[in-house]
Amino acid sequence: MAEVERKFLVERLPDGLPIDSEDEIEQGYLAVGDDQVRLRRRADRHLITVKRGHGMVRDEVEVPLERESFEQLWPLTEGRRLEKTRLTTPVDEHTAEIDLYKGPLRSTRTASSCAPGASSARATTRS
Repeated sequence: MAEVERKFLVERLPDGLPIDSEDEIEQGYLAVGDDQVRLRRRADRHLITVKRGHGMVRDEVEVPLERESFEQLWPLTEGRRLEKTRLTTPVDEHTAEIDLYKGPLRSTRTASSCAPGASSARATTRS
């Protein structure tokens, strides 16, 4: 399914920002480039995600993995891993995701919003 993702670097979070959820995420990449294959552990959920294309509109498919399958694949991501805390906050009728990276990327903070389909990209770029 096509996904529209807009991502921004954030210097600091506004005081009093309402936070709906907070999750710890570990992710590692099996393949990188225009076609990416990513493993992600988020609480007790294990996922494999394939992203294809580049730019703001890309195809993305995310599939749950059994923990055992995840553990077999995880060593193959050595050297291509990151950890972050993901916060969610309401923005109008949408939800924004704020990622606070850890480790070597610890000073990096991003905010993103996703929507399905290319028509959403045109609508969000007009605002």
